[in-house]
Amino acid sequence: MRMETSFESNALERRYMYINM
Repeated sequence: MRMETSFESNALERRYMYINM
């Protein structure tokens, strides 16, 4: 988990969560 990719990771996780829902 890098601070640089923290923002990107958050967006990806949010999109994944939405698709899973």
